[in-house]
Amino acid sequence: MFENLFKFKKLLFGIVLVALLAVLPLSGGAAGAGPQEQVRGSIDDILAVLKDEKLKQPGMVKERRDKIFAVVDVRFDFQQMAERAMARHWKELKSEEQQNFTDLFAKLVVCRYIGRIESYTDEVVDYQKEVIQGDKARVYTAILKNGAIPITYSLKLDGDKWLVYDVMVEGVSLVANYRSEFEAILNKENFGVLLTKVREKLCNMEK
Repeated sequence: MFENLFKFKKLLFGIVLVALLAVLPLSGGAAGAGPQEQVRGSIDDILAVLKDEKLKQPGMVKERRDKIFAVVDVRFDFQQMAERAMARHWKELKSEEQQNFTDLFAKLVVCRYIGRIESYTDEVVDYQKEVIQGDKARVYTAILKNGAIPITYSLKLDGDKWLVYDVMVEGVSLVANYRSEFEAILNKENFGVLLTKVREKLCNMEK
């Protein structure tokens, strides 16, 4: 059931999210800056980490991945993403169930992400424009590699930080793909079965 989801644009978890996330408290986009500037700062930070020769050493794998995980958790609004991915089923869940699902959903995204970003190969990011509407924004970019691959980041303002709640690659939404997969399961099974399937997938990914 998850196969189509995990085949969804390899670039999404490799080049694409690399182009978004901050890793260390380096620049990260100045607090209070616009969404595009924060995205650009995040890109600069992730590139610095990926190019760090020390962190490329085999013995530094855990440290490198721990840094990545910590920043993904900070930069992504996983609860918002989880809620959107569950759509109408979200309100059917108790508060504890929502939290359990959000935690698993975050791990699902991050585990797949970490496995991809380590193959980063210095693609160029073209910053095109930002569109701000109230407390929401979209940052339009393109990955330049044998042509231009359009990447759009959907963000929401939280204090002075712009947090990502969806990523679109060539017009295809990450959240929408998860939503269709989860909906297909929940139309036949209950929430407990969905959690079991996600946990099984996580176990296989972490081996």
